[in-house]
Amino acid sequence: MAPAADSQRYKLVLRVHSAEDLQHSSSQGAYCKLYVGPAAVTDGSHRALSKKDSNDSSTSSEDVDEALYLEVRRTRTQHQQPNALAPPETIWDEAFELPLRPGAELAAQILSIRVKSQHLFFCPVIGACAVSLANLCPGERLEQWFPLQKGRKPAGRIRVLLLIAPDDKTAVVALPRRRQPNQDVMAARAANHEADEAIKRLVDKQLRQEAERRQRRLERSSSGPPVEVKRPEEDMHLVSRKTDDVTLHSRHQRGNNSTWPPPAGVSSPKILPPLGTPAQLKETSEKQNEVPMVSPMSEYERRLDVKLRQVRKETARLRKLKAQLKKYIPDLQMDSDSDDSLDSDEEPEVVLADSSVSSSASTLSERLQGKENRPHKHNALKHSRINSDETKNVKAEKYRGAIAF
Repeated sequence: MAPAADSQRYKLVLRVHSAEDLQHSSSQGAYCKLYVGPAAVTDGSHRALSKKDSNDSSTSSEDVDEALYLEVRRTRTQHQQPNALAPPETIWDEAFELPLRPGAELAAQILSIRVKSQHLFFCPVIGACAVSLANLCPGERLEQWFPLQKGRKPAGRIRVLLLIAPDDKTAVVALPRRRQPNQDVMAARAANHEADEAIKRLVDKQLRQEAERRQRRLERSSSGPPVEVKRPEEDMHLVSRKTDDVTLHSRHQRGNNSTWPPPAGVSSPKILPPLGTPAQLKETSEKQNEVPMVSPMSEYERRLDVKLRQVRKETARLRKLKAQLKKYIPDLQMDSDSDDSLDSDEEPEVVLADSSVSSSASTLSERLQGKENRPHKHNALKHSRINSDETKNVKAEKYRGAIAF
C-alpha cells in the first residue's frame, strides 16, 4: 500500500544501468530521457500538453504550473557509442536524484523513460516505458528490467534501480556504483583492433596478388614461347666488363697454378650461356665458340696443297699457250713433246716434295721461274733457226756463183 501524502518532502533516486536488444542503426549510440509527473510521457511532453489542452479548453493557473513542473522534472543520460569490443548491451550506469513535488501524492506519480537514438538533426525514439510509483514504498529499493515498446511493438528492455527517499541530505543512501571501464581506453582498444584488422586484410591481399602473379608467370613460361629478356645498354656494358675482369683474374690464377693446363682426361671449364637463352641459340653459340684443334703438320700440309693447286693451274695455262704457238711454229713439236715429258716427270717430283720442306719449296720456285722463261726461249730458238737458214742460203748462192765463174 502506498504511503499517505504528508508535509515531508521526498525525492526519487534512480539509476539507469543498461539496455538490451535495442533496434537502432546509429553509429553515435543512444541515450535516455526521464520524466516524473502525474501523467505518462511515452510520446513526448509536447504531445502530452497538446492532448491536455484538447480535453480542457479553459486552462487554469494550477494546470500551467503542473505543466511547467512536468518539464522541469526531466533529465537525460550521456549517449553511449557502441564499439567492436563492447558487449551487445548499451551500458549507461548513471544515477539521478529527482525531487518530487511537495504535497503531491506519491501513488499518482509516474516515471516515464524514453530511449532515443543519437543523430545530428533528429533523434528518433527507439522505445519507451512508464513505471508507476504507487507500489513503491519509501526506503524500499527496486531493481528490475522493464520492457520497452514503440507503439505496440516490443523494442527491447531497460534495467533501472528505483528508490524513494526523504529529501534530507543526512538520510541520503549511498548507492554502490558499478565500476565502469574508461571510455577512452575502450575507444583506444577498438581503434587498435580496427587497425590490426585493416593491416591483416592488406597483407592478405598483397600475398594473394603475389601468388596470382607467380601462378600466371609459371603458366606463361610453361605454355608459351621463351621470353627474351632485353637488358639496357648500361647493364650489358657492366656485364661484359665484369666478364673481362673474371677472365683476367682466371688468367692470373692459371699462371700461378702448376696444374694448368689440365692433364689428359680432365675436361677444361666451359663458359655457360646466361639463363633464359633458347636451345637454338645455345647450339649456335657453342659451334661458334668451338676452337678447332690444328697441329703444325696439318697446317703445313694445307699450305702445300694450296701451293700445288697454284702450280697445276699455272701448268694448265702454259699448256694452252703452247697449243696456240704450235699453230704458228711447227718446229716446236719436238720441244713441246719434250716439255710435256718434262711436265709429266715434274708431277711425281711435286708429289715427292711433300716429304721434305726445303726441297719442295726450292723446286716449286724453280719450276715457276722456268715456266715463265720458257716462252722467251722458244722465241729465241725460232729466231736463231731462221737466221741460220738465211746464212745457209746466202752461202749456197755464193758457192753456186763461184762455181759458175
